Amino acid sequence: MSIAPAIQRSLVTNDLPREERIDKPVPAGAIERLCRMPEFVRAYEPDGMEPSEFVGFGATQRTLSQFIEAGWKLMENYC
Repeated sequence: MSIAPAIQRSLVTNDLPREERIDKPVPAGAIERLCRMPEFVRAYEPDGMEPSEFVGFGATQRTLSQFIEAGWKLMENYC
């Protein structure tokens, strides 16, 4: 999961309760609501998209651009 630095600081510095939830199932109602969004279905279903479509998928593009803008661009200053 990519979390913005400001959010990371908030999560780490506040005394928030923490619990492991990776093995807890997502409520069926939540999945049903999400399945109303075509972009979610494309990402969620095993055959939602072809492998060749992944690089152009909206969420993939957003994540890649965030890494480039927030990560690599800052590192260019050190070269």
